Amino acid sequence: MPGSAASARRGREGVEFGEVGLGQPEVRAARVTAEAARAAVLSYGDERRAAEPTVSGPRVRAGSAGGMRPAPVCGTVEPRQRAGTAMTCDKGRSAMEYLVTMTTHVPEGTSPETVDDVRAREAANSRGLAERGRLLRLWRPPLRPGEWRTLGLFAAPDEAGLEEVLSAMPLRVWRSDEVTPLTPHPNDPGPAPAAAPVAAQEFLVAFAPAGAVSQRLAETAAAEAARARELAAAGHLVRLWRTSADRALGLWRAQDASELRTDLDSLPQAPWLTTTTTPLTEHPNDPGPGTPQA
Repeated sequence: MPGSAASARRGREGVEFGEVGLGQPEVRAARVTAEAARAAVLSYGDERRAAEPTVSGPRVRAGSAGGMRPAPVCGTVEPRQRAGTAMTCDKGRSAMEYLVTMTTHVPEGTSPETVDDVRAREAANSRGLAERGRLLRLWRPPLRPGEWRTLGLFAAPDEAGLEEVLSAMPLRVWRSDEVTPLTPHPNDPGPAPAAAPVAAQEFLVAFAPAGAVSQRLAETAAAEAARARELAAAGHLVRLWRTSADRALGLWRAQDASELRTDLDSLPQAPWLTTTTTPLTEHPNDPGPGTPQA
């Protein structure tokens, strides 16, 4: 029963430390069904959006944008997007943000010199994309031996524009990309960089409801928003997006996993949410948190 002790216990015990669902089989990816779209939305969302079209999770591409859902064109702004959080792209139009999982498989027998050349050209291209406001951030998630994988935050007018950016990256010849569209969240602090705690580590945290708990989430919506503002002011909550009608993804900073866990447990909705956390490490081509959007 929503709100019962059992529900609260499931919410807390459902926390996992692993990778955000971006292509790995052991991780939950954001999937939305018609039933979920009709369900009440997290206050990490907006109940009025429950009846709106929703994002159906990540898309995988390998050199083609075919089959991807068209994103809003530049110039459109979500109804709940606050002033100051909209990005712009070419000719002053609004841009969407995307999280892209980039997995590289170098063909067997490729010479080290060829790999070094492609990596050097990739670094130069990344700098150019950052200057144009297309590449916002790059991170490395936890990697298994032999893995070559990167998480990137990109801005583009639409998915066709994003594909144009991705397909021009030198490493794309060996790479497959999985795209997660990120839509505005009412509790998002906005793209301006927050004050970072000293020696803070960054984390991606995926939020999902722990069962049918819409009433509890609705009752705590205002308190959740207030606490999100406090954590943003402290430099702990950096960004917050929707990945579907009832799921969210946040970029967080903390000294370590223990401090992050304390922050997440302090959220009023914590008893009714499950979280999946991905620790992030520095990428050599990361433009940094202050990269301006085009």
